[in-house]
Amino acid sequence: MKILRNLLAISAAVVVAMASGVTVAHAASPPTVYDTPGGHISGDRLWNTECEKYSSNVVRCRTNIWATQVHLQGGRYVWKTGWTFNNLSYLASPRASWAGNNLGRTNNSWASGGKTWKTECDTATTGQGGCRSYVWTKQVQAKKSGSQWVYSNTEGWVFNNLVLFSSTKTPAVSVVPNWVVDCPGQYLEPKGLKCSPIRLHARGVDLFRLGYVGQTRDGGAFFPYMSQSLEDRGVWMEFGNEDVYSVSLETGFIPTKDGARVGMTVGQIKAIYGARFAVVPKENYGSTQYFGTVREGKYELQFRVAGTGDYSYAPTRPLVDSDVIKEISAQRYTDEVSWEGVPQSDWSRGN
Repeated sequence: MKILRNLLAISAAVVVAMASGVTVAHAASPPTVYDTPGGHISGDRLWNTECEKYSSNVVRCRTNIWATQVHLQGGRYVWKTGWTFNNLSYLASPRASWAGNNLGRTNNSWASGGKTWKTECDTATTGQGGCRSYVWTKQVQAKKSGSQWVYSNTEGWVFNNLVLFSSTKTPAVSVVPNWVVDCPGQYLEPKGLKCSPIRLHARGVDLFRLGYVGQTRDGGAFFPYMSQSLEDRGVWMEFGNEDVYSVSLETGFIPTKDGARVGMTVGQIKAIYGARFAVVPKENYGSTQYFGTVREGKYELQFRVAGTGDYSYAPTRPLVDSDVIKEISAQRYTDEVSWEGVPQSDWSRGN
């Protein structure tokens, strides 16, 4: 099926201090924020990608970046911070599908939507097996001069979209890729979910902007709640001050790297980890309770089973093989769980 033109040209604005925001992978590069749906943190920048079927055999992804722009509005230069268009990526598909389409062939000047475009293919910039298209558009440039900003209006080529071709080394992509949290082989490690932004030390405000958590106010304090998608997967995060200090699994949807899951028994966990697994006492509001742990340096996977009575969070006796795991947490190693290992004076939920 031949592909119809459906272009998106960016507005007359400039993204200030975008850093790597305009860098798009070469055709032969591994998966990036440009071809995986969901919110990403990469290069200290926030990215949000949505992918859809563009035709019967082509998947298109739209990537936005959280950035500051300068717009010329009513004769004034206005700064705005928020999500802004970065680029479109057409994932790997047969080159023949793009026959006659200016997005998939070298063309130094062509017109669409009242704008002038150019496309280059198989160059050092695109990599072998890819094309980039640029649109000629108005831009605002902002430069700092002393303590003031100096603005100028210019015109030039701005990158808009990338087309990748399939080959024997690059398989065609004909279905929308998995959400980043559901990436192939996803697992929990002592620093968080391996293939996602759900990691220790991630900033709560960033995860809020990416849609992973929401916030509600209670008595003047903000309390986070997980998105429905994370809740469905049994993922929970705890925040100390502004950063994530614990990522927990409360269902068996996602395993650890070695295959341990919530719902297994302590005996099964021991069989997986062997001598790496230990049962340790930890303090919890003045009482001693027992947890399983697998340490990696200053971090750990903590395995919790339910206690009884007034000590329902965890048992006050050492774990036994028949105990069932209720929660697995990635966190800094701690022997005090009253406030999840964070000093009470520094503890807050939300941002």
